[in-house]
Amino acid sequence: MSLNDLASRLDISRNRLSFIINKYSGLCFYDFVNKFRIEEVKKIMTNSGSEEKNILEIAYDAGFNSKATFNRIFKKYTKTTTSAYRNKITSG
Repeated sequence: MSLNDLASRLDISRNRLSFIINKYSGLCFYDFVNKFRIEEVKKIMTNSGSEEKNILEIAYDAGFNSKATFNRIFKKYTKTTTSAYRNKITSG
């Protein structure tokens, strides 16, 4: 998903959409989208049966296309690694 694609779907200008996202979330478009993706990853990890999926599969399911990008962004928003996060939720 890109800013242009979403703006087109909403029938507003790219600049207007960017302004709205920034004003109300305090985030740029890509950080805004990635925050939702990380929340989706966390939600999937807490679902029963998710232990069968590896973390990269979960990342792809949430819309990430790169392992390195996913790991960097996950750590940015959770302040921990994916492995440590998964261990915490499965042991707690």
